[in-house]
Amino acid sequence: MSTGLAPAPSLNEQETKCPLCLQDFSSPKVLACFHSFCKQCLLQHQTCEDRVTCPLCQAETLLTPQLGVDGLLNDYGLQNICERRICKNRETPPEKSPASSASASPSRDDGPCNLTNNNNDTCASCKNGDRVKAHCRQCGYLCDNCRMAHQFMHCFEGHEIQLIDVNADQQVDDQQIQKMEMMVNEAAKKQQEVLETFRFIDDAQTRLHMSHQHAISTIHESSETLISLVHELRQSLINDLDAKFGLTHVSLLTFLFPL
Repeated sequence: MSTGLAPAPSLNEQETKCPLCLQDFSSPKVLACFHSFCKQCLLQHQTCEDRVTCPLCQAETLLTPQLGVDGLLNDYGLQNICERRICKNRETPPEKSPASSASASPSRDDGPCNLTNNNNDTCASCKNGDRVKAHCRQCGYLCDNCRMAHQFMHCFEGHEIQLIDVNADQQVDDQQIQKMEMMVNEAAKKQQEVLETFRFIDDAQTRLHMSHQHAISTIHESSETLISLVHELRQSLINDLDAKFGLTHVSLLTFLFPL
């Protein structure tokens, strides 16, 4: 099982293979659960546009509608390890038979390579403690003096030597640092965008609440005004009715009991 952002060089071969396609990672992407998969495998496994479910733990990772799987973080650690392993396999020379080794030249400088697997950066063939400059398939890592000895001494005839690019690790580290800085800057930018979105939502909620309260206040004021008008109209009608009743009653009494 491979987890995201795992740059440790001690991963075994199985841990650098995608759990879905069982091949070396290709453009690995990290899910929210920190499991990593090939980008193409996630696209084939994806069933919803706005989310993807981890095939290992079933945890859901939300996706941005505009970017989809492309918006997930790249697992540069796993990608770097896979690329270096492929590069190393390509640079490892094939095994030769004793006859062909005997007829080979005293040394073979195939140009700089990235065989920076030596845990100690010092020569393994002498006690001087000089920095490694080359690698011999028969003797191991060599300093510059031992490499020269391999070229001119008959006892080293047939040994296969490759020069080592001692700056390869530093270059890889610098590239990795640059990639991580880009990821941090991208994350900070997205965080700022999220904060601005939250502020916009808060402002919108505040305006909505104020509009709601204003509408309620307007309704209350309008209803009170209408109720007051109705009361005044009712009282006016009652007064008119009482006046008419009084006049009619006086007229009736005058008719019945004339003076």
